[in-house]
Amino acid sequence: MGSAQAPQNNQSAAYCNGSWNYSPWWGDTAGISCWNPAYVKGWIADSYRDGKCVQMRFDWYRNGNWAGTKYSPRLCDRSEAKNFELKSPDPYANWVNWQFYRV
Repeated sequence: MGSAQAPQNNQSAAYCNGSWNYSPWWGDTAGISCWNPAYVKGWIADSYRDGKCVQMRFDWYRNGNWAGTKYSPRLCDRSEAKNFELKSPDPYANWVNWQFYRV
């Protein structure tokens, strides 16, 4: 689980910050969050053949109010790694929480 917040002093220009990089025994993922407009980009891979899948969940917020949820592609049983880019439901969101999990 992780999160990133857009810096409060730069609201007009597009920029990226708040990266993640997780490698538990069952999967791998890495990426970065970007702002103005709000989106995330990264990749995901399943590294264990067990009948389960890996996926990421992203919850965006704007000024403390929930702005929406998006999910990465779901990968199962050592599928080839996939890149993804997900736009926030609110392009002006200024906070994102993420979670990497097995399903």
